[in-house]
Amino acid sequence: MTDLPPSAQTPPAASTPPPPAPGSASPIQSAPPKTKKVWYTRWWVWVIAAILVVGVISNLANGGKKQDDGAAGAPAPVATAEADAAKTPEATKTPEPKMVAVPNLVGKTVAEARAVQGIVIEATAGAADDWKITDQSQTGKVAEGTVVQVTAAQPVPAEYAAALRKADSYANIMHMSKAGLYDQLTSQYGEQFSPEAAQYAVDNVKTDWNANALAKAKNYQQSMSMSPAAIHDQLTSEYGEKFTPEEADYAIANLNS
Repeated sequence: MTDLPPSAQTPPAASTPPPPAPGSASPIQSAPPKTKKVWYTRWWVWVIAAILVVGVISNLANGGKKQDDGAAGAPAPVATAEADAAKTPEATKTPEPKMVAVPNLVGKTVAEARAVQGIVIEATAGAADDWKITDQSQTGKVAEGTVVQVTAAQPVPAEYAAALRKADSYANIMHMSKAGLYDQLTSQYGEQFSPEAAQYAVDNVKTDWNANALAKAKNYQQSMSMSPAAIHDQLTSEYGEKFTPEEADYAIANLNS
């Protein structure tokens, strides 16, 4: 085995710089690198942020004050609502209708009725202005514009009207029968009305023919002491009262009532 020389066995020691000579300057060592600060850690960033925060708070405070001042100057909404509520009933209240009086129109012509102010006349279909009113639907106080229905009849000639007045007297005072009344009105020894006028009177006179027959029967019984059979004959005779058989039967049946 071959022995190595000492220089080969031991590695050379690291070379160290020689100490500085006396009176020579020491070598300058370099400073460590500075660490860069993050931007929000800088002092001027916080100053700006503080100024902005103070400005925002100030603006909010001033805006709230302006709103309060504006609200104080404006009318209170509650008061306005109350005022509107107070006015509403007056504005929506329905006015009461004007009342007018409806006079008695019976006997007047349709034209005269239509001249009455404040009402509307609705006459019988086909009625002319000169027709006479015989009935009406309303009288007294009604609302203005109320429709009043009237029944109207064609004007009655003067002769017809006169015959009707005579018929009323003969039928309800003298208790005549319908046939006897007609004869009396047309007789040349009686009233001498035309057949048309007499027929109109007989058809329109208001009376009870049964009651007339009974009144005649009682008169014959009391004044002439006639029997029921004789009274019946007298009531139905064409030379007597000229009542119908039915009317005479009614009179005899009720003679003692």
